[in-house]
Amino acid sequence: MQLASTSAADSVCSNKKQMPTVLAVVPVYNGHQFALKAINSLLSQNYPGLRIAVIDDCSEDNSMTLLSNELPHSPQITVIRNEENIGLAQTLNKALELVTDEEFLLVLEQDCELLDDDYVARAFQHLVSNDDVVAVSGENVLPDSKKFSRMKRIFVHHLCEDVHDEDVVEVGFSLLKADLLRVDVLKRVGGFESSSKWKLASEEHLVSYKIRSQGYRIIKDPSLKFAAYWDGQEKLGENLRKEAAYGRGLGWAFAATKSDLEVGKSKQLRSKKISRAFETQYVLLTIFSLFLFLYNLLIPLALLSLATLLQLGHLYYRARSLSGVTERILFIGTGFLRAWVYVSNFCLGTLYGLASKLRGK
Repeated sequence: MQLASTSAADSVCSNKKQMPTVLAVVPVYNGHQFALKAINSLLSQNYPGLRIAVIDDCSEDNSMTLLSNELPHSPQITVIRNEENIGLAQTLNKALELVTDEEFLLVLEQDCELLDDDYVARAFQHLVSNDDVVAVSGENVLPDSKKFSRMKRIFVHHLCEDVHDEDVVEVGFSLLKADLLRVDVLKRVGGFESSSKWKLASEEHLVSYKIRSQGYRIIKDPSLKFAAYWDGQEKLGENLRKEAAYGRGLGWAFAATKSDLEVGKSKQLRSKKISRAFETQYVLLTIFSLFLFLYNLLIPLALLSLATLLQLGHLYYRARSLSGVTERILFIGTGFLRAWVYVSNFCLGTLYGLASKLRGK
């Protein structure tokens, strides 16, 4: 296979003795549609010491059969099917158990695709050059959204901030979408976990908190490009259910002091935090205003108007890059819906997290 000509790839490939093997894991759940893209993007990597583990988390569709039929026969690939659905965190821990002499673990979500053939080689450079760096994330590049349904385009625009980092920055958490991590540190901190036995998500926040609490850093290199196809988010209900699960998981992690919300110097993650702040003020001020209406009319009306206008202004500002009046209206409308779903579920997760903390779990 022809190696890339970039300096990073050349420096890595100049001495194979210094190139430890990497285990790349693709966790699959009802994800045949895009999983093949993810796996093929790994096969195209110019990093010679790359082994691939495809772990199907007991999919309910025919993902396993289709992947088994379509995957190229390669000694690089190991395919495993969980006997029961155990969730993302335990599936990733299962990948850690497959490690033999690999020093690094690459986590690639089933609906993500590496866009550079030297992605692993250049991510590896950050880890060998900085002993205190444990995880390296890349930049999420939106694929051609014209191929998405309208509702998916709207929600992807909610999820993908219009702000992108220009330089390598330290971040508060690893995305677990296309990330390279040190195996020894992962094992030292106890691997991956989810927010409670109900698998409420936030795996990225929990493992990142454990990593950073040991004094290690997580960085993002925006020159490392990957595309996310946002599988399973075609309809309004699907998107809101995912938002609810994420809100509950993050609330649990935050209350249980197992989440690090520090965003470092990343402009993109800071922008996401600002969006969450607008959502939170809108929901909480609205609820507070409703209670005040029992005692007064003018003050709660003013608060309700202020909260709504702030949220509306923020959503309108972010909707500018969308094409067409219809999509902008849908973006603003779903933005108000997302606020209620996220904040209410964050509060539920927080209560559950506090209870878990009091029980010592």
